[in-house]
Amino acid sequence: MRASGDAMHEAGIDNGDVLLVDRALTPSHGNVVIADVDGERVCRRLWKQGDSIKLQAADGVTRDIHPNEAAPIVFWGVVSTVIKSLLG
Repeated sequence: MRASGDAMHEAGIDNGDVLLVDRALTPSHGNVVIADVDGERVCRRLWKQGDSIKLQAADGVTRDIHPNEAAPIVFWGVVSTVIKSLLG
């Protein structure tokens, strides 16, 4: 899939990069994941401690995503590889 936006720039994922997503992997703490949240597919780093989870952007600006009953987080896959274009 292709990345959109700048929220994961500091993690090395830029707007327009191609992401290889492994849907067979179980997301764990620290993984960059693709998740469906409130009808939107997002790319974020998974933070997990005990039963608590949140999705964090790498830009230091975008707010964390916390699951709730109205907007549960549904994991779609784990980003395994980022492919960047060298053409402008």
